[in-house]
Amino acid sequence: MSEKESNKLSTIRIFSNESGNYGTNIASASMASDSWKAEDKLAKLYLSRMGFFYGSDEKTWGKTVRY
Repeated sequence: MSEKESNKLSTIRIFSNESGNYGTNIASASMASDSWKAEDKLAKLYLSRMGFFYGSDEKTWGKTVRY
């Protein structure tokens, strides 16, 4: 990633769900413990749901960082 892009991303302080989605779905996933064997599945679910950023540049709201 370029230095300009990394500087811009370093100012982001709010991470949340994709616009229009609410909640992490962790509660229902953890209750379905028969569907996962390792906790990393829950961690990946959380990160995939809460990986959208919102910062001062409204043009980038709701984007995710892919690296």
